[in-house]
Amino acid sequence: MKKPVLLIGLAMLLVQSSFRETDIKRTVSFEVTPLWATSHELSTPESVIYDKKRDVIYVANMGGNNPDKKDGDGFIAKLSPDGKIIKLRWSDHLNDPRGMAILGDFLFATDITEILKIEINTGKVVVRFPVRGAKFLNDMDADDKGTIYFTDMADNKVYMLFKGKVRLLSDSPELQSPNGVYCDNDRLLVGCKGYMLSIDPPTATLTRYIENTGGIDGLEKYDIGRYIITDWSGTTSLVQPGKERIVLLDTKSKKINAADLDYIPEKKMMLIPTFSDNRVMAYRIMEK
Repeated sequence: MKKPVLLIGLAMLLVQSSFRETDIKRTVSFEVTPLWATSHELSTPESVIYDKKRDVIYVANMGGNNPDKKDGDGFIAKLSPDGKIIKLRWSDHLNDPRGMAILGDFLFATDITEILKIEINTGKVVVRFPVRGAKFLNDMDADDKGTIYFTDMADNKVYMLFKGKVRLLSDSPELQSPNGVYCDNDRLLVGCKGYMLSIDPPTATLTRYIENTGGIDGLEKYDIGRYIITDWSGTTSLVQPGKERIVLLDTKSKKINAADLDYIPEKKMMLIPTFSDNRVMAYRIMEK
């Protein structure tokens, strides 16, 4: 990534939404400010993750014209926090990497039907964990105990990887096109087709948590009980239980997708990969 060649103005996007809480009407507003955008050197960027320890960003790129094919044209790029490309093909010769998670000195990524374990110091794949029967592995997240959770969007399943062993967590009928996942303390949040589920991992008990969300490609925590989600079609929203969805960004008219985002709380920064637009775009979000 070169020094940002596309700065999306300095105008701030003001998003407002009103809702009723008992007898009190409250207005929530956010200022969403464009910070930087990469050049178009990326190739179908599907997800992004910030590595706080090393202060770098990793971007999973699905590659060229054969999505979901094991053609070896996928890669993971390494960026600086201000949007410069440190190394375009930091981890290369992958297939279609999507969701990512970091545990210690390793980056994990879904890649169609397997999980990759990548050494961060070298960018090399050191272990591949096959997932028997997998069809379309998508997002992943890791908890503080070292367990990685990931979805199979096409097969309506959620899996877990712990100490090198893959096992099924849930194939409940409630899982309709599960995609984005987020480990929120002791529960796992899963974005489905129009709603969010909460799963208790020890018992695999599912609970409907947030309704009327729209699609959930990316899922990150904003603060207690509030979450930022991206819909692949091009909207980024804030959702919470029992409240209306607040649209923060809408780039559909520009034909810019909003794939699997990351949110950096200490920087108030959203990182959004644009998929077919071949960039990552960064925004600062401030609540007024």
